[in-house]
Amino acid sequence: MSTIKIKFVDFWASFDPHNNYFINALKGKVQVELSDEPDILFFSYFGTAHLQYTCHKIQFLGENVEPDFRIADYAISFDYLQQPNHLRLPLYVILFDENKSIANFLQPKTAAIIDELAKEKTGFCSFVVSSKDTKSRIDFFHHLSAYKKVDSGGAVLNNMGGRVTDKLAFIQQYKFNIAFENATYPGYVTEKIVEAKEANTVPIYWGNPRITEEMNPKSFINYHDYNSTKALLNRVIEVDNNEALFASYLQEPLFYNNQPNEYFNNERFVDFFKKIVAEIKHINPVSKTGRFKIFSLPLFYNVTRHRSRKTVYPYKPDW
Repeated sequence: MSTIKIKFVDFWASFDPHNNYFINALKGKVQVELSDEPDILFFSYFGTAHLQYTCHKIQFLGENVEPDFRIADYAISFDYLQQPNHLRLPLYVILFDENKSIANFLQPKTAAIIDELAKEKTGFCSFVVSSKDTKSRIDFFHHLSAYKKVDSGGAVLNNMGGRVTDKLAFIQQYKFNIAFENATYPGYVTEKIVEAKEANTVPIYWGNPRITEEMNPKSFINYHDYNSTKALLNRVIEVDNNEALFASYLQEPLFYNNQPNEYFNNERFVDFFKKIVAEIKHINPVSKTGRFKIFSLPLFYNVTRHRSRKTVYPYKPDW
């Protein structure tokens, strides 16, 4: 297989094109090099630079946005789409691959370690959010705060005198963490629940209603298990007042059998990429079709890209 030229555009600000999940997974498997004249362009949601390219394109979406095959030949996202030009790869895998902190979850915790971790918890619950657009988690913050003070270290509802600089160091001081996603939709799960477990706190999770298909339900408090916000609050209060119950959540691994789930198997992505390389020799990129020219005008795309967000399941307040 000859060298494939690739490029990354429109990713988040901290994304490193030289050191990331995709580059690392392909090492030793497919010969690739970064180029300003790519054969294959990887692009995400944070910009419109991809519109300048007419090569084959792979759209990566970690947020709750529907893959758009009017502007991409292939897509990698959280979605459960069953089609050959799509790969399910949730955002938490990209951010917590084997080169980072996922190995932390494979260390079994003895009763002595759990006891020590519990003693280190000096606060009740943490909240670190940068977007105020999700009503469900804002409302839950206020409801839970009526029971005990919830410390908010993010941009939203900050009550710590300023934003925290080290999120993990901040949330590991607390027994619980409000790990609510930006929205709830089947398959949509980001780094929030993984970060909370990495910090050895109990996540209070809302987001993917199918989360237990890939993560151990005994390791977190799942909003989707309860028929009302009040029932969820009562469960948090129960765990807060029962040391043995709280310890049981800490001791349970996030992943079944204490092993990362199937999405951490890099071969899934490598095989998908190899298939793309083989296919693009025989098909024209969508960027060279009339379909792309109609729908990819920058003005049109800037206006409509937020409208592509999928309809979400409603959250269930009962107050």
